[in-house]
Amino acid sequence: MVIPNSEFDFLEPTETGRSEISCTTIIERKFPDNTVPRKNPCGTVARRLMKDLAHHVRDSKQLTEDERDAILDYILDFYGVGLW
Repeated sequence: MVIPNSEFDFLEPTETGRSEISCTTIIERKFPDNTVPRKNPCGTVARRLMKDLAHHVRDSKQLTEDERDAILDYILDFYGVGLW
């Protein structure tokens, strides 16, 4: 999923002005994870963007069903089912 750099104000800008969100590396974490603050000390990601990412993952043909389910579970565990 390619998005404008402005969506992530805490990352270095790229020459194209766009960044890619990749779901090829899946990090498994249990939520709530008390070792990681819910607020990112580097910045925040808009709820709207996470909703777009969830829809992108749900509709992806590149991910297996198990990968899609795992990613969506993590996103929804963190943001809640109200994200839909």
